[in-house]
Amino acid sequence: MATILCVSERPEEVRALEVSLREDGHEVVIVSDRFQAVETLLGREFGAAILFLGASSRDIWELVPLMGRLARRLPVLTVAQEDSVETQ
Repeated sequence: MATILCVSERPEEVRALEVSLREDGHEVVIVSDRFQAVETLLGREFGAAILFLGASSRDIWELVPLMGRLARRLPVLTVAQEDSVETQ
């Protein structure tokens, strides 16, 4: 199965997804900022990346175009965390 890179400023909030992905046979690597993400991405191959974007996740937002240049064929999913959704 694929190795999946998860990037979140709050890694504890990704744990449920990690458990589910591991149960399906995937390896999961969790990092908490763009610097760790780039270093990790350059060090090994991934089948996909999931970026968890919160309102204060400017660091992670900046990864979106960068990941496209570093790993052109890497599927990148972005997930808006609750605090990033504005409601009225």
